[in-house]
Amino acid sequence: MSSFGVRSPGHEGAGVVAALGSNVTKWKIGDRAGIKPVYDCCFDCELCWTGKETYCDKADQVGLNFPGSYQQYVVSPARYTQRIPDGVDDFVAGPIMCSGSTIYCSLKEAGLKAGDWAVFPGAGGGVGHMGVQLAKAMGLRVVGIDGGEEKRALCTKLGCEAFVDFTQVKDVAAEVVRICDGKGAHGVFVTATSAAAYASSPMMLRISGKVMCVGIPPMGTAFAGADPLLMASLPATS
Repeated sequence: MSSFGVRSPGHEGAGVVAALGSNVTKWKIGDRAGIKPVYDCCFDCELCWTGKETYCDKADQVGLNFPGSYQQYVVSPARYTQRIPDGVDDFVAGPIMCSGSTIYCSLKEAGLKAGDWAVFPGAGGGVGHMGVQLAKAMGLRVVGIDGGEEKRALCTKLGCEAFVDFTQVKDVAAEVVRICDGKGAHGVFVTATSAAAYASSPMMLRISGKVMCVGIPPMGTAFAGADPLLMASLPATS
């Protein structure tokens, strides 16, 4: 049970419309649909007005404030319900509602361009493996970080140009820099939730590179940052 009294977790999913609210006009019973994490928000703040309503202080979350997708039937507001094409099955579509959209938004916000190096700590995880595929499709050069031969095989299959096994490599950051032209990554997308992943990520970057914080560790267990010298914006000399 959540702290809000909700007994059914799950904030992403896919299914078929079984019933419609009285004001719903663009859906019909039998349509295939995906459930998104946000249930509602205020629509009356700067965050809501600028496409960042997931950060709204009054945003309600599926599986936290409202019953989630781990049940046979679930209510989903029409504006936060996604149509699913016939060629995409539920097992693929469900995770895209949160995991896939989360890392896609992170990739877009990072502003990398084709040919740039994108590094994924936690590349073999639920969010990470989607990031690998999306980054590859966007023309980025992808480096996966994870542990074990099974994860290596998965990441390589999905599009990693290189893989760093943190259980075998002593200095992961140095190895990433070596792989990325000896200069470091253009973007590090931390999909892992470990303190070690966040601590090492700034050391993997080249000048003007970006760390994108995606994985959410338990409060107080990790720190995203580095010595200010590594992050200082210096004046131009010409």
